Amino acid sequence: MDTEIVTPEQELVGEAMTKANEHLRSCRFSEGIAILTDVLTKITDKELVWKLNFNIGSLYSTWGQFDKAYEHFVAAENGGCDVLPMLYHNIGLNFKRSGQYKKAIKWYRKGLEKDPSNPNLHNNLGNCLLLIGELEEGYKEWEWRLLAH
Repeated sequence: MDTEIVTPEQELVGEAMTKANEHLRSCRFSEGIAILTDVLTKITDKELVWKLNFNIGSLYSTWGQFDKAYEHFVAAENGGCDVLPMLYHNIGLNFKRSGQYKKAIKWYRKGLEKDPSNPNLHNNLGNCLLLIGELEEGYKEWEWRLLAH
């Protein structure tokens, strides 16, 4: 039976994520984000830094703190993550939530360059295109999503 060795940093991040989730389930975003941000200052593992920045960005976006979300998403992108389509989707979602549809479109397209068959990217790209009045292209994205899945 293989057992995976957990580093002290992985353990620290795991504990922080558990504690943060307890706060988030009670809609106490600031407390959850504070826990994750504190741990972010204590780790050096590139993958864990990416993971924390991604999660903090997602939480800020959900909380409506779009500028702070973007800062953490950019930090995740600059961290050299290998999950770019998911990151680009969340950056697009952040801009969509803030009503900045043209910026969202840019990020959804960037995600599709990396993962052209991602249904979430196509769906949200279609939504934003429709919201800015680009009906033909928006419906094509929706149609792609419906036909592909």
